[in-house]
Amino acid sequence: MTSSGHGFLENIAKDAREAKKKGTKYPGYVITPRGLLREFNAQRRGRYVVAGIRNALEQSGLHTVPDFDRVWIDSPIIIELRDKTTANDPTIRVDALPAAHQEPTVVHPDWPVRCAKTLMSINDFSQLPVTDEKRRKIRGVISWQSIGDRPALGRHIQGTTLVRHLMDTDVSEVSYDAPLLDAVAVISRHGYTLVRGKENSITGIVTATDVVQMFVDLAEPFLLLGEIEGYLRTVASGKFTPEQLAEACRRTEPDATAGLDDLDLGGYCQLFGKEEHWRKTFGSELCRRIFIKRLHEVRQVRNDVMHFSPDDPSHEELQMLRRLTRFFRNHSP
Repeated sequence: MTSSGHGFLENIAKDAREAKKKGTKYPGYVITPRGLLREFNAQRRGRYVVAGIRNALEQSGLHTVPDFDRVWIDSPIIIELRDKTTANDPTIRVDALPAAHQEPTVVHPDWPVRCAKTLMSINDFSQLPVTDEKRRKIRGVISWQSIGDRPALGRHIQGTTLVRHLMDTDVSEVSYDAPLLDAVAVISRHGYTLVRGKENSITGIVTATDVVQMFVDLAEPFLLLGEIEGYLRTVASGKFTPEQLAEACRRTEPDATAGLDDLDLGGYCQLFGKEEHWRKTFGSELCRRIFIKRLHEVRQVRNDVMHFSPDDPSHEELQMLRRLTRFFRNHSP
């Protein structure tokens, strides 16, 4: 954590305390999580970055509303003085999804259906909200399903058919502060949900595709890390004594022993850090120093992933995991 970040928070705390001393209300400092990270020379809310910022906030007597690591990275948050009743909200809410902040394309109820079909086709949308006001009163939703259902019921689509004739008036909506898992249950029933924001306007639409992509983004690093750790166990299997594994686990008690399942990535860095151990596993054709450096980098990504960092691993970090997985496929037994 940089001193500039601590200084930034101290200045906010100073202004807030002076306002309190004068009996005036301090409105709080409005920023985004991305802006707060920038003050600490960081880009992602990884485990250690979040811990460092939390410590800095606590030392300055401050907190953020809402919690800076539980919301979308570009959502406004307020930095203000902490009081004795302050408690962080650990619930992940719909507001944390980027799609909840992407204003949806809408259509007017009196537009021809061909306009809605064209908008959905060229944008690869499955549905469009229907409104004749500024996104406050939603009249319905027109979708490929609602368009397909009407002809089946005997109403044929003609050139003069309007959106209002084919829209579904049973609209799925959730509030921006609804728990994410509750919203997922709604989306599983309807295929989408509109998100209503703080100002009572529609701020986004979250679809089943968004939810699937969210879980894919969460799952890929878990799967890659699991494969990497599986390959590490494979290359080390049967080559080390329980005492050598205990040493890699840094167990110092007398007669300590360990198995491969006791090793984490840090333990494998310790194990392969010894030249004689390295030769047992990878021989002399590969550079131990470069490999250990990469394994330490993977360990940092793992710490963030396993502690559910709110920000996905960067493209570069995912590429690193993919490449190491390919390395093991080519070099392990």
